[in-house]
Amino acid sequence: MARLPETEAVLAELSSTRGMFAGQHYGEEPVVGASGLQIGTVPFDPTQHDPMRIDPFSIMELATNEPQVPLVIPHKPLQVRVITESRTTRDDPRMVALKRNLVGEIQESLDESLPGIGDLTYVYHVGQKDSKQARYDVDAVETDGTPDANALAIAELCRDSLAFVISDFGRLPLDQHSASNYPTTIAIKTNHNSELGLPANVGIVPVSEYGEVNTNKPKELSKYNEGANKANALIIARLERVGIKVAQIVFDPTKKIVHGLDITSADRAIAQAISAFAER
Repeated sequence: MARLPETEAVLAELSSTRGMFAGQHYGEEPVVGASGLQIGTVPFDPTQHDPMRIDPFSIMELATNEPQVPLVIPHKPLQVRVITESRTTRDDPRMVALKRNLVGEIQESLDESLPGIGDLTYVYHVGQKDSKQARYDVDAVETDGTPDANALAIAELCRDSLAFVISDFGRLPLDQHSASNYPTTIAIKTNHNSELGLPANVGIVPVSEYGEVNTNKPKELSKYNEGANKANALIIARLERVGIKVAQIVFDPTKKIVHGLDITSADRAIAQAISAFAER
C-alpha cells in the first residue's frame, strides 16, 4: 500500500497531455506507432508512418491484404522533482532538526506513492552545502544560500516538470519569478505548530527567530498568534498568485506519531493540491 494513497490516486489521473513530465501513464489521444496500450490498427501510409512500425502479425492485414500499423494510447512514465532548500537561519536548532526529519519523511512518501513501476523521482537540494543533507540519491544545486539565489534555482527546476517544493517558504520568494516557471508546481508548506499559533498558559515558549512568547500573558499571546496567522496567509497568497498550489502541513512533535507528522492529513492536503491542476 502507498504511503500516500490519495496522492497516488490523483497522480494516476493526471493527463499526460498537460505537461512535459507530469502525466498519467497513458495519454488521452490515440497515436500511430508509438509504444503504449494498443487499441487497434490502421492501414500503413508511407507518407505518414514509419515502415518499422508495421505489425507483421496483424489479423487485419490478413483480412484486408494491407499492411497495418498499431494505433495506441501512448505510454508516458511520470517523472517528479522533489526540491528542498537550506539557508542561513536563526531558528531554534531543535525546530530545524524536526523540519529536516519531516522533509525526509515526505520525500520518501512521495517516492513510494508514484503510481507506476517506470515512474521516477528526482530529488534536489538547493542552497548552501549541508553535510546533513548529503545523500547519494540527492542532486545538490549549490547557491550562496540567500533567499533570492535559492528562489531562482528552484524556479528553474520547476519550469518543465511536476515539482514538489518542500519548505516553510518564510524566506523563499518564489513569487518574484514569472508564473510560467510553475506550470505544475506544488508547494508543500511545512510548519512547526508553534509557528502558526500557541495555546494559552503553557509558559514561556521559544518561537523561531522572534525570540520567546509568554503564553501566560493573554495580550502577548494574542499578538503573536494574530501575527503568525497573517504571515502564514500572506505566504500562501503569494505562492498562489504565481500559480503554485499549496499543501499546508503542520507537525506537532508532542504527538506520538513519526516526526509529529499526521500522514493521513498530509496525504489529503497534497492530493487536493495536485487535483487543482487536473481541474484546469
